[in-house]
Amino acid sequence: MLAGSDIDTLVVGPKHVLIDDFFAEFPPILQRMASEGAIEKMTPVPDAFVPIIKLELCGISIDLIFARLVIPAIPMNLDLKNNDYLRGLDEREVRSLNGTRVTDE
Repeated sequence: MLAGSDIDTLVVGPKHVLIDDFFAEFPPILQRMASEGAIEKMTPVPDAFVPIIKLELCGISIDLIFARLVIPAIPMNLDLKNNDYLRGLDEREVRSLNGTRVTDE
């Protein structure tokens, strides 16, 4: 892997999962799911331009970006290019989704 590179991952949640839930609940879940010592570093950054959890898993840098959609459940065939998913989101949520949308374009 190149120095300074990482894996950017978008975590999408339904309308009832708020960004505060992501930062409160997701890090402990990740710790429980990972093998002991696999997560070398984890830094939640809720106030960033795009709220993010930075972690190092088995030597691999990963950025977890959260986006909440105003839908009751996340379908398995989610197509984030659908502009309808942007309705009802705040600016931070739109920024979180736009990284993936721009990459797909």
